Amino acid sequence: MDASNPLGGGPKAGTVSRPPISISLVAVSSPSHYTLWNALAVESLAGDLRGEFDGEVKVSVSRVRSAAELGSVLRDLKDAKPDAVGISVECGGVEQSLQLAAGLSRQEGGAPRILFGGKIPTYFPEIFLQREPAATVVLGEGERPLRGIVRRLLGREPSHEIPNLAFTDQAGNVHRTPAELPGCSDLTHPPSLDTVPELVDAGVGTLLTQSSRGCAWSKCTYCTVPSFRRNKKWEPLPWGRTLRHLEALASLGVREFEFCDDEFMGGRDGEHLDRIAGIADDLEALGRNCEGGTAFRIFLIPHTLYRAGDDAGNSAVVRVLTRLKEVGLTRVYFGVESGSQAQAKRYCRGTPLEDVVGALDVVKGLGLGIDCGFIMFDPFADIEDIDENVKFFRRHGLIEYNQWPFRPLVANEGSAFGRILARQGTLPDPDYMCYRYAFHDPRVQSIFDAVDCLSSETRSLFYALKVISKTHFDPRKETLESKRARALVIENGLVYLDLIADLISAGGDGSGPPQGLVARARGRVCELVSEVAHDLERGVFRDPHGRLRSEVGKHLPQFELAV
Repeated sequence: MDASNPLGGGPKAGTVSRPPISISLVAVSSPSHYTLWNALAVESLAGDLRGEFDGEVKVSVSRVRSAAELGSVLRDLKDAKPDAVGISVECGGVEQSLQLAAGLSRQEGGAPRILFGGKIPTYFPEIFLQREPAATVVLGEGERPLRGIVRRLLGREPSHEIPNLAFTDQAGNVHRTPAELPGCSDLTHPPSLDTVPELVDAGVGTLLTQSSRGCAWSKCTYCTVPSFRRNKKWEPLPWGRTLRHLEALASLGVREFEFCDDEFMGGRDGEHLDRIAGIADDLEALGRNCEGGTAFRIFLIPHTLYRAGDDAGNSAVVRVLTRLKEVGLTRVYFGVESGSQAQAKRYCRGTPLEDVVGALDVVKGLGLGIDCGFIMFDPFADIEDIDENVKFFRRHGLIEYNQWPFRPLVANEGSAFGRILARQGTLPDPDYMCYRYAFHDPRVQSIFDAVDCLSSETRSLFYALKVISKTHFDPRKETLESKRARALVIENGLVYLDLIADLISAGGDGSGPPQGLVARARGRVCELVSEVAHDLERGVFRDPHGRLRSEVGKHLPQFELAV
């Protein structure tokens, strides 16, 4: 392959007109985590290409979440014979993505150009190019590179190399085209709606939209946002783009939206707060035009919400949040992450625990729902860190906002923690874009192993219940089913929070946990599983596809469950 022209040539400018360039975009996710939201990444690309090239390009969108869907999508693509197939690789979807590409490469009559994109190909392009040397990898945000690719396929040779691509030459050497910083100002075309009708028909309540990219802080040591955006911080998308997307979603009956921005406001200075005030006016108008109104959830960072000593700034933030609540804001997500100041320093959070508590108090005081992130374990945690975490978690009632209190830090490729582990010789797991690690403190390792081993027996069952519990975040739309699922997931989370506390109190040298404590916790989990079985019998859970019944039997076959 020509190192200066990884995609080959398109039709020469000035030749006879040809049919539209056909591009198929496929989102491939983990078969073990069934996605219940719209595929916003590929829909953003589809909307951008359709808006930018109008009738010159024909774009289709599909998704693969299981082996059955893989076979179906592959057959459809072979029949459609698109000019190019863009595969968006999500966590857990590497092997299925490569299987899809291999099936297309062996296609009779000529294979389409294959493109890989997403975070995993961005950080591990060699894995995809080794298996599919004729493919091209899009590095980072995809709109601008894809525009260049389409222009080349249309025969309009760009005046410079298309940025942010990786490919191999005929000798198998990997080349990268010049890097270009991402930019949002010219992304004016709203995402498409290809995957939305299916979800609406299935009763999914909340769908994704986006109004900005990047984070105003961008320093957390577990985060990949800075490296993925080449250290470019928070940047707003044109609000008109987002508003048109919201209006289109509403026209299909969607009434609950999740702004999946890394940080919705981008800051707490006057300029950012004025922007949000203007957005609130448009959201108010949208809600008036929708029967039953609308509701939405946003993501913020704690030091946007509250800063000790800045009373004027805190009051301004409260005024804006109050206005957002008036126009549909029902929940706020932010990262608490730790109750240990030493651990928070390792995470480079930039927020004292006092300010984290202040942020909690702000959102509670407004009567808004809260979801929060929390990372109990990290590679360098000691017993004191874990003990402080448990006490902080209990003191502030975080189980209401985070039902998975035993999460370890995920050392992602592209994060500072990932770089530390790579320097230590740890090998990455590309399928989940992370480094697996052992804990430096053997006592922490022992506690983590006990909790991880026990939770693995029923993890997917309670994940399924968690999905049900989050069908709606608008409290007006909660059902008996979602409330019951939430109660069960909370009780399950408390089992592990109590187990961690008990194991800390029991002491030990890290050689192994007291089995009596683990057995007692297992008994509590079994009682919860029995309750799920009973609820299924009573019809509390509809379980139309039999997933809960399957999970109950699969994870605890040693118990006779009347399901």
